[in-house]
Amino acid sequence: MGLFTKSLNQKLTKYLHAKGAALVGIADLTKLNPKSRWNYERGIVIALAFSGKAMETHKNGDPMRYYMEYTAINKKLTALAGDTVQFLKQAGYDAFAMLESLIPADSRLVTPLPYKTVATQSGMGWIGKCALLVTPEYGSAVRMTAVLTNAPLECGEPVCLSRCSEICRVCTNICPSHAIAGNKWRPGMARESFFNAQACFPYAVGFAKDKLKVDDIICGLCLCNCPWTKKAYGYL
Repeated sequence: MGLFTKSLNQKLTKYLHAKGAALVGIADLTKLNPKSRWNYERGIVIALAFSGKAMETHKNGDPMRYYMEYTAINKKLTALAGDTVQFLKQAGYDAFAMLESLIPADSRLVTPLPYKTVATQSGMGWIGKCALLVTPEYGSAVRMTAVLTNAPLECGEPVCLSRCSEICRVCTNICPSHAIAGNKWRPGMARESFFNAQACFPYAVGFAKDKLKVDDIICGLCLCNCPWTKKAYGYL
């Protein structure tokens, strides 16, 4: 990559970190189906992290702070995606924000290009047994958005191995909907072989109504109990 590409990378990541992004990754998407990536060659994944307090209180039975941060993070991610598109267009490149409101999941609760795929391709982390992204910095305590672009950005090295322990069953055992089989992820693996989204979804809807009195899709017991999350935030 040339100096211009490195400079564009540095400017973009500096810009996003200044806007509050916790993690920024850039992925080469050219090996993926062109239709799934709308013919764009690069994916930018932006992550925001929950606070350690939200994770610890949720683990201890009080999900309210987690939910409040969840809604605030979702709103901020939408703004960051828009900021990223504006930044790239001002630099002379096309860009498209992959907002969940614009790209709904299908009947299997699958999107054409999951944020987690962009994240693993960027080197940000791996997919845990609970089907959430796991990062060394924050464990599973992140939410993401992604932007597609044709800008010639320098890409991270894809993550091809899970760092979850073979014997760890924390998320499997804590899941009230029994959606987590306990199998380790590997690239190209069908989600259904290790995680049942159809079991998770209705439980999360019910959890939100029963525990928080809201119409939403909220659980998060797997992410706040994940050993990687507890290690990152120091409440082992």
